[in-house]
Amino acid sequence: MKNLHYKYLIILVIALLFFSSCTENTKVSEKTEGIIKYKITYLKDSKENPIVALLPKYTNMKFKDNLMQFNMKGWMGVFESKLIKDTNKKSIIVALKMMNKKIYCQSSEISQFMGLNCSDDEVKITFDDKTKQILDYNCKHAVVHNMRANTSFDLYYTDEIGAENPNADTIYEPIKGILMEMQMEINGIPMQLVASEIKHKKISETDFTIPNDYTLVKKNMLDSLLTSVM
Repeated sequence: MKNLHYKYLIILVIALLFFSSCTENTKVSEKTEGIIKYKITYLKDSKENPIVALLPKYTNMKFKDNLMQFNMKGWMGVFESKLIKDTNKKSIIVALKMMNKKIYCQSSEISQFMGLNCSDDEVKITFDDKTKQILDYNCKHAVVHNMRANTSFDLYYTDEIGAENPNADTIYEPIKGILMEMQMEINGIPMQLVASEIKHKKISETDFTIPNDYTLVKKNMLDSLLTSVM
């Protein structure tokens, strides 16, 4: 009878270990891939720049291991832009769809596209002990100083989701975590992005590739088209 009890005990222990292992694997999967929805607040009103009224109020970021993709749609769906970053390949792709025109450009100089209009050596990031909760995640505080423009802004990030160093090879490389609150500027329009929703789900690697019907162009051509709509 004792042996029978020991057998049941062993089976129970093995079962608990198995389910514990499954739970840990699920958490790892949830941590490293998903979709973050950011609410956009434009720091210029429509009186200063009428185009602001037509710009999107939200943007999505998909992340999977060392891959990231920002997606933004505006003008009631007339244009769509994507920024795809691959940390392993140290590359970035920016794609733009404007009505029937679909173009993209790629570069290894990631800082060109990070929305601060300055290079790595013109950005200084300072850290402190401030924290706050965003969507139930513990977020740490940093201040980004743009030395060229003599401006600065607050930034919050979390290391509870995403890859170990999602900002590698960018001007934000010292920040070891996913950005949850930040500022950026596109064609002279400053904006604040704050995470408003996070969904943990499997993300296909095809989401980080460019469809075949997009045409590769030089960066200045893409900038010119983007300027025409913003």
